[in-house]
Amino acid sequence: MRLEKMLSGMKYGSRKEIKAALRAGRIRVNGEVPRSEQVTIDPLNDQVLFDELPVQYKDNVVLMLYKPTGFVSSNREEGAPAVMELLEEPYSRLKLNIAGRLDKDAEGLLLLVQNGEMLHRIISPAKGVTKRYLVTLAGPIGDITPLEKGVWIEDGKNERFLTKPARVEVVDPTQCVITITEGKYHQVKRMFLSIGNQVESLKRVAIGRLKLDPNLAPGQYRELKIEEIQLIFEIDD
Repeated sequence: MRLEKMLSGMKYGSRKEIKAALRAGRIRVNGEVPRSEQVTIDPLNDQVLFDELPVQYKDNVVLMLYKPTGFVSSNREEGAPAVMELLEEPYSRLKLNIAGRLDKDAEGLLLLVQNGEMLHRIISPAKGVTKRYLVTLAGPIGDITPLEKGVWIEDGKNERFLTKPARVEVVDPTQCVITITEGKYHQVKRMFLSIGNQVESLKRVAIGRLKLDPNLAPGQYRELKIEEIQLIFEIDD
């Protein structure tokens, strides 16, 4: 990989800025200042220092983040903190994508991924990855049969959309766990509105067979192991 590509990809600056930093002797590879920003390096094995601090390159990272309420699932939104602001180095320097957003007032499991193909596998309805939510409702749950068959709601473009059958497990009169394979705008809230109820709180507790780590507090995150990543694509039954 070119040195410039790695450093610009990790938000150390533009190509022009990196070239200037190199001329100023601020960048070292294995203890020496490279002749050019175009030099090829092994980012996993070569030691790269920027202003005497190690550049911690990471590849194909998947983070599990416990999204708190009040944060938006985006890089930035005026007037509201974004989940990406919760990340510290080296993860704050990575180009991470949110795999399945959560509403500002929702909490729970959020996945941040580097790999574009993996992102598509997680969020595409055609792939059938399950998402499980703990839902607290304003009123008694009532008849859940329509949800288990599919209900008509509006999507993010205000177009009519027939949901796929959901699985609903009743916890108590006003609380349940619902499992779906889609992720339309406000989908869970709109599904319950379609049967005359209102969601008071929403928490995503699992994606596939990967469960939210009970040791994570809201706002905390950790990197997933390979075997945990595989759980995302296993059917939750």
